[in-house]
Amino acid sequence: VSVPETWMRYTEENIRRALSEMSQSDELLNAGNQLMATSNNDMWSQWNHVNVSLENRVQEEQVAKNKIQSHLEKILQEIFDVEQNIEFLKKTIADKEAFLQVAQTRLETRTRRPSVEACRDPAMHRLIQEVHDLHAGIADLHGKLRQEENAVQHLLRTKSTLEQDLAIKNNSLFIDSDKVMGIRRTFTMGAPEKSSVTSVSFSHPRGLITV
Repeated sequence: VSVPETWMRYTEENIRRALSEMSQSDELLNAGNQLMATSNNDMWSQWNHVNVSLENRVQEEQVAKNKIQSHLEKILQEIFDVEQNIEFLKKTIADKEAFLQVAQTRLETRTRRPSVEACRDPAMHRLIQEVHDLHAGIADLHGKLRQEENAVQHLLRTKSTLEQDLAIKNNSLFIDSDKVMGIRRTFTMGAPEKSSVTSVSFSHPRGLITV
C-alpha cells in the first residue's frame, strides 16, 4: 500500500531509470551509426583507390603494348628489307658466276692455242685479271650474303620475342581491363551518405524530459 507521494516518487524513479537506459541505448546506437559511417567512408575510399590504381595500370600496360607493337612493325619491315636484299645478292652472285664461267671458258680456250700462238699478250692478261676479279667479287658477295642471313636470323628471334611479349601484354590488358574492371563495373558502390544524430525526447507526467 502506498500513498500518493510514495507512488509518485516510485513512478518517477522508474521513469528516470527507463530514460537513463534509453539514453544509454541511444548512445550505443549513435556510436554504432558512427562506426558504420566511418567504415563506409573507409570502404568507399579504398574502392576508389583501387579503381584509380587499376586504371593507371591499364594505361601503363596499353602504353607498353603500343611500344612493343610499334617496335614489332619496324622489325617486320626490316626483315622484309633484309630478305629482299638477300634475294638481290643471290641473283647478283648467280649473274657473276655465269660471267665467271664465260670468262673461264674463254681463258681456257685461249690457253689451248698451239706453240707460239699461246702468247701472254695484253688480251691474255686481261682475261686472267677478269677471272681473278670475278672470283674476288663473288667471294665478297658470299660474305655479304652470310652477314645478311645472320642478320635476318637475329631479326626473326627478336620478332619471336616481341610477339611473345605482345601476347603477354594483351593477356594482362584483357585480365585487368575486361575481367577485373568489368567485374567491378557490375558492382556499383555509391558515395556514403552523411549520417545525422538526432536527440530523443520523452514525455514525463510533469513535463518534457529531453535526453
